[in-house]
Amino acid sequence: MTLIKFLQIISFGLMLYLLADSFMHFDFAASKNNALTNMQKMEVDSTHSIDTVKEKAKSYLDTIRRVHKKYSAKSVINFWLIVGLIIIQLFLLKNKNFKRVTENNGL
Repeated sequence: MTLIKFLQIISFGLMLYLLADSFMHFDFAASKNNALTNMQKMEVDSTHSIDTVKEKAKSYLDTIRRVHKKYSAKSVINFWLIVGLIIIQLFLLKNKNFKRVTENNGL
């Protein structure tokens, strides 16, 4: 019985973690992000040196690569947490069905 309670607590904790992690990626300040992007575009437009524009483009590409790498690592963690959660839920469901069968058969 304590194993079932422990698995339920772990399962609930994983669900809360995944919910909180998903909540952190909501874009609540979309207009602020759009304004920042527009400012950066104006900065590029006002630059007259092609070398400066190239350096900014390379910097932006490096930033994009770093962000994608970070989100990819986070996605792998979330994937394995969901797999673990599914396994725990399947175990709890199987255990619940096994108890129901044994109670109905008088065992």
